[in-house]
Amino acid sequence: MKAITNFNDTKLTGAERARVSQLPPVDRQALVASVLVRYPSYKDAYGFVSAFHRPVIGGTHDKGNLGALLGESRAGKSFLLQDYASSFPSERGDRAMTRPVVYIEIKNEMTPHDVASYLHYALGYRSIPKVKTQVLMDMAIEALPDHRVELIILDDIDNSLSSPRTGYIKKTMGFIKGLLDSGTCNVLCSGRMGLYGILAGAEQIEGRGGLPNAVLRPYRWRIPSEREKVRLLLDGIDNRLPFRTKSGLASIERAAHFYDLSGGLIGRMMNIITAASYEAINEAADQIEDKHLIYAAKLRMPPGAKFVHFQDRIDPERVDLDEDEGDDAQSDFVAEQTQKRMFDKKRPRKRS
Repeated sequence: MKAITNFNDTKLTGAERARVSQLPPVDRQALVASVLVRYPSYKDAYGFVSAFHRPVIGGTHDKGNLGALLGESRAGKSFLLQDYASSFPSERGDRAMTRPVVYIEIKNEMTPHDVASYLHYALGYRSIPKVKTQVLMDMAIEALPDHRVELIILDDIDNSLSSPRTGYIKKTMGFIKGLLDSGTCNVLCSGRMGLYGILAGAEQIEGRGGLPNAVLRPYRWRIPSEREKVRLLLDGIDNRLPFRTKSGLASIERAAHFYDLSGGLIGRMMNIITAASYEAINEAADQIEDKHLIYAAKLRMPPGAKFVHFQDRIDPERVDLDEDEGDDAQSDFVAEQTQKRMFDKKRPRKRS
């Protein structure tokens, strides 16, 4: 996913709704794809990132520490991190373009060479020299002061650190250690809950700051106050969609369907809202209608499923997809023990 730098994050007035509803389809599509609502849990996690980057208000950035932003897949971590990075635009410096916050998305099973290459691209380089991986890593680290890098964000880094090739993991961990050792910036790693155990098990980097972390958790429907926050979040999204009138996404019935489909994960809600929005734009509708939501939901139904969201009735009082938090804790423990074994130094054998 290409990092978004311009978010659709402002509530539309009636006049603005009339204007954006008449924009060309390509522009309306872009507005849908970049919708951003900074809801309370989002703001808390954003505050963590900000404090990790610059811990003293009015002070300077921190250096040499490792942190982690955790959450389930589709919890909204990437949007949050891109939002934060976009608030620190590049400027022309004395020796190179300054890049205060560098955001990198790590894709599945990227090699250490890939990770180093992506850092070069994020710094603004258009081509990568054909050199060995360690040399490429050293070059990236040496370039950090020229670009005045303060914070490096490695989003979805667990994709690389979950590689079956332990050599890749050690090399990538070594690269993170090199970034921290440069004394130039902090490094923030983002990923699923098990990432904490992976990082905590790597003694060579875990001690850099004690691994401060935050979790971006979905709201829980069974708690009335959080149920209301789900509805406020959906209303916030509705307020930013490029239609002539609001679509009523936050009604209790629709909110229950959205939660039942997503477990409260905003990324999964947006899967439905985005697809329904595109269908409504195709039909020149004034708002998202039930048929558009049903269309989006049917496309994502598992084979053999009978219940059709937004078409069949749902009892809001019976919606409950809370997951056992103990499962996350157990997965973290297993990951931690695995990584500790991986990075333990081998003891020399005793001679007989």
